[in-house]
Amino acid sequence: MDSSVSLRNGLYPEIPMLSEENKEVAFNDRKDWEYYWCIDHIDGTKEFIKRMMSLL
Repeated sequence: MDSSVSLRNGLYPEIPMLSEENKEVAFNDRKDWEYYWCIDHIDGTKEFIKRMMSLL
């Protein structure tokens, strides 16, 4: 389990999480969520930085 998920579960277990792995949570299940964690892991970070550095 990812360390950020472990930390979140320990501090705020009552707040649901929405991520790429569980994005199929039905709207009827999440429509009444007052708060939720939106986890979006960054893919391609190194390539993004390379492109940004070439613009400088």
